[in-house]
Amino acid sequence: MQDKDNMYSDAQVVVATGPSTNAINHRKDRDIGIGNPMAVVYTVRAIDAASADETYTAQLQVDDTDAFGSPVSIGGLATIPRTSPVGKKFVTMIPPDTDFEQFSRVSYTLGGTTPSLTLDAELKPWWAIQNDAAYADAVTIG
Repeated sequence: MQDKDNMYSDAQVVVATGPSTNAINHRKDRDIGIGNPMAVVYTVRAIDAASADETYTAQLQVDDTDAFGSPVSIGGLATIPRTSPVGKKFVTMIPPDTDFEQFSRVSYTLGGTTPSLTLDAELKPWWAIQNDAAYADAVTIG
C-alpha cells in the first residue's frame, strides 16, 4: 500500500536533473526512525536506455524551508541502472536517529544523450518494505 502523503514522486517523468514533484513537510525538525530505520523506495515505471549512455541517480535531501535554499543530502545514493526492468525497486536506507529538518524531497541527477525516467519514490519504514508485495492494477476477480 502507498501512503500518498509520503510520496516524493508518483509516476513522475524525469528528463533532466532536478527535484521530485513533491516534498514532505514533517511539521518540525525531528529525529526520524527512532528505533525503526526508514528508507526511500524507488520503483521504475519506464526508463530510456536508447543511447546506451544514460545515467540515473537519486538522493534524499532535507532542508528547514520548502524552498530548499540549503539542502543537505542524507541516506544512501540510489543508482538506477539504465537496464532496469519496469517494476524494479531500489531501496536506500536512512540510518536510525538521522536528524531530519522540516522538509524532505528527492533530488534526481540524470546524464547521457536522451535520459528519461518515470518512477515512484516514497518514504517508508524498513519493516513495511520487508513484506512489500506488488499487485496488478485493475484486477477483476470472479
